[in-house]
Amino acid sequence: MMKSLEFQVQEMKRNMRRNHSHAPIRNVAPDWREGLSKEQRALLKAEVEWMRDKSDEDKARSAAQQVDCDTCGGMGVVTPANIPIDHPKFGKLVDCPHCVVGERRAVQVWENRIKTSGLPAHYLNLTFQSFDDLPDDLKSGKMQARFATEEFALNEGHYVNLSDIYDRLGAAWSQTRDPRPKNSLVLYGELGVGKTGLAAAIFNYLLARSDKALYIRAYDMIEEVKKDDRRSFDDESPATSALEAFQKAPVLLLDEANLSKTSAYRQQVMENVLRFRHGRHLPTIVTTNLNEDVFLDMWGDRCQVLMEMAHWVEMGGERLRRLA
Repeated sequence: MMKSLEFQVQEMKRNMRRNHSHAPIRNVAPDWREGLSKEQRALLKAEVEWMRDKSDEDKARSAAQQVDCDTCGGMGVVTPANIPIDHPKFGKLVDCPHCVVGERRAVQVWENRIKTSGLPAHYLNLTFQSFDDLPDDLKSGKMQARFATEEFALNEGHYVNLSDIYDRLGAAWSQTRDPRPKNSLVLYGELGVGKTGLAAAIFNYLLARSDKALYIRAYDMIEEVKKDDRRSFDDESPATSALEAFQKAPVLLLDEANLSKTSAYRQQVMENVLRFRHGRHLPTIVTTNLNEDVFLDMWGDRCQVLMEMAHWVEMGGERLRRLA
């Protein structure tokens, strides 16, 4: 008796579960493929992929069981000892530093962190050390920004005392500037002087110590909000609206905030993000080619909040873009 097509598909699925078959769809008998509907093909493909994933999980579990590690017992994770109770890693599992399973987990976590952060790959090698290694003549005009970005990265809450940095460098501090510590920075100057490079140095430092941060170009941020793309600022938080992701990112790096033209809508998006973050003291880094006056002319008084929440640090000197 000829079996129905539906019965044959269900029978194949049962055999795949029973035997862990990895046969790709092209190995299905031709007369079966021709008779499958679009929905049945999709169902069968999903079943094959599920079985492959299950096989990969089984292999990983088997490999972990074969690792003989006195520290983690082959699990790849341990609970760190001698950590203060107020430390963010207190009571949390970390990758085992003494076995290959822990190393693989660390690599996977790092790759996921980079992917969800949004930082372009060509910025991953930019660090404070790579800046310090530049010739002295190329660092001229950039040292206030160099020390301000390092303080941002190192200090609790990312607060920067810019007037103190100016004093240490013997630079003139205008009495009209706000001397209070702030936890947001605007790096401004001509194209290619290293603004994004130092901002990326902050970013890479934070990612290396497992802090969560989000990178986005100003134009791309506005476009994502316009499309209402759903995204997450890390690999653990659930996806939310694009606007909410930019508003709530623990640290936001907003690059190239110098569009050729703005509109009421673009100004509204920028204001919504900046005001939310300012009201909740969330650290923000902005790079732009515009000084304060030109920035306000372009973005309007709605973005005056950026003058209040951030230290504006000028970067000058030779261009570095060719070294990035």
